[in-house]
Amino acid sequence: FVLDEVVGYLIAVAWVAPLGGQIFAASYGPVAHLTIAFFVFRFFDILKPWPCRQLERLPGGLGIVVDDVAAGVWSWLVMAALYHFFA
Repeated sequence: FVLDEVVGYLIAVAWVAPLGGQIFAASYGPVAHLTIAFFVFRFFDILKPWPCRQLERLPGGLGIVVDDVAAGVWSWLVMAALYHFFA
């Protein structure tokens, strides 16, 4: 159990609430959407696009957490775009 990964993933799926639950009415269902969000988050967490890698270098535990937050934001952007174009 790694708390920083959980925080990043929760950011990646934060797009569900602002949509008023509409995501659950989509034909693929919530499990598929949450699974896709997980893999999108892991992609960005491993790839570490700007500014994730730079943030990871922050001192102490801050860098460990903040790089996952940034990966979560990247994932949120991708998931929101996917929902916009395919839902």
